[in-house]
Amino acid sequence: MTEMEFILKLFELLFVRFAEIAAWPAAAVCIAYFFKTELRDFLSRTIEIGPQGAKAIPPRQQNPSPLDELTDGQSQKSLPSPSSDEVLVQVEKNILDSLRREGVANKTPAEQQAMFVREYSTLAIRAHYQSINFTIFGSQFAALLHLRDRQPKSRKALNPFFKNHEDRAKERSLEPKTFDDWVGFLLRAQLVEMQSDGRYVATAMGKQYIDSIAPAAGITVQTQIL
Repeated sequence: MTEMEFILKLFELLFVRFAEIAAWPAAAVCIAYFFKTELRDFLSRTIEIGPQGAKAIPPRQQNPSPLDELTDGQSQKSLPSPSSDEVLVQVEKNILDSLRREGVANKTPAEQQAMFVREYSTLAIRAHYQSINFTIFGSQFAALLHLRDRQPKSRKALNPFFKNHEDRAKERSLEPKTFDDWVGFLLRAQLVEMQSDGRYVATAMGKQYIDSIAPAAGITVQTQIL
């Protein structure tokens, strides 16, 4: 697979496959627009492109945040002012056109709110998973696979996966993370939660990511460095 073919495949994933499943046709455009920086960053970090896909040096992991604002009950947002961003204006127009076709104006306020909450939640979850796809390590993905049965596992049970992270990092002359930082990514991403007894268990989101999101995105232990 050439670099150009890989880029085209990425665009096909974002603009074709997402468009087929998005509740609003403009959702795919929104996701591509919101993640243009990540796409540019990913391509700049690409070190190998082959039949199995692309490999890139992982970015510095941060807390995947697309869901954060949904859980922040204190945030208050004012109505947006007109934008000078031509792309944003066009996307907003596409969404408004879609809403008119759906007959949203004829629905009750409660129905409109329910529709908005469902669509906004769906888009936020997809954006959250996209953020994870760009940043999860192969060793973290392997640990999540180990937790997919949703049976609590001790820190000792996860140590072999963390050791794999350390080995992968040292092979590439990179500084490995501490265990707390390494598992912290899975916790902050809401893929794993720690129980009161200190054991770890996959969340419903973690299981969904393993069962459907990661396979659709081609995420495997091998494709994710570290």
